[in-house]
Amino acid sequence: MKAVILAAGKATRMGKLCETVHKCMLPVGGKSLLEWNMERVFDVVDEYFIIIGYRKEDIKNYFGNEFRGKKINYIIQTDQKGTGHALLQVGRIDEKFIVLMGDDWYPKIELPKSLAIFGQRVEASEKFGVLEIEDGKLMGITEKPTGRKNELVNIGFYVLDGRVFDELHDLQKSPRGELELTDAVLSLALKADLEVVEIEGWEGIAYPWELLKVNKIALYETVDGVNGIIEEGVVIKGDVALGKDSVILSGTYIEGPVFIGKNCKIGPNAYLRAGAFIGDNCHIGSSEIKNSIIMDNTNVPHLSYVGDSVIGRKCNLGAGTMIANLRFDGGNVKSMAKERIDTGLRKFGVVMCDNVKTGVNVSIMPGVVVSNGKQIMAGEVVSRDL
Repeated sequence: MKAVILAAGKATRMGKLCETVHKCMLPVGGKSLLEWNMERVFDVVDEYFIIIGYRKEDIKNYFGNEFRGKKINYIIQTDQKGTGHALLQVGRIDEKFIVLMGDDWYPKIELPKSLAIFGQRVEASEKFGVLEIEDGKLMGITEKPTGRKNELVNIGFYVLDGRVFDELHDLQKSPRGELELTDAVLSLALKADLEVVEIEGWEGIAYPWELLKVNKIALYETVDGVNGIIEEGVVIKGDVALGKDSVILSGTYIEGPVFIGKNCKIGPNAYLRAGAFIGDNCHIGSSEIKNSIIMDNTNVPHLSYVGDSVIGRKCNLGAGTMIANLRFDGGNVKSMAKERIDTGLRKFGVVMCDNVKTGVNVSIMPGVVVSNGKQIMAGEVVSRDL
């Protein structure tokens, strides 16, 4: 069986975070989103077709031409004309194959023998495409219907065969001028035996703050163990993964689950709290990190606090940099992605893109987005996006 993974989009709702990295390559729990998804279907597929477009080299350079011995075919979608258009770029696959999104979080899924569309019950169903079912058969997909709660929604995971390409070739463009894969799947469902399969464990990822929830889930699946050095005087409670050539220095206190990548220096006297993900080649000194993603080659060396935040690559936080993650009035934090919206979270820190540098004693307020390459001078209080 083959797997087709859709990974061509620009991910505009991620805002500036994805200007320098493809969304599929954002890390959670020690691996990129795309790598997690390739692993999910690894046991049942013999070949991958990855549809790429925006920042395609991020994906090609990382994976190369195979994934653990199984061939990767890269298919370029030059123009972004919808998910159906993306699948058409493959040409045709006659036998059964899997289609999934490269940038969502999926559990490991047991495949049925028939063609299938997978769904999950979601409380805020009005944000998704609701599956309309009669007598167990898919009859429609209603996109973002007002007032719908706890309905079965489309999660972008399908088992299809060559007939879907026939439907795509006959398809009319949607009102937004795109070829929608969901329209082709619905048309196929009215003609063929297509099962609706309900699962649990999927997480849609649209905004930067949603990475933190998925990261924490992924950390409980990361079982690489301790491959570095832990000095005497380190306290560890809960699960910790420590990469090769990394060292945790004396006085450090860790409450898992926590992931620390390769060639990192942690401490002395660091405090890593649950949900902390530290990428490769990082230095975390006598600072506190809580429920945050800190990507490769970033340093938080001296007396700083990072809480509920997404921090990019090659950043350097000056001594005493404080990232606030709670509004003074206790209200939900708002942040900018494609537009400024309510995150739905009382605690959310910052989105810091790559190559950011802060001076000493910088304070950054909740929900702020710091663009790639920005430098923040010593003593500044940052209360709006940079």
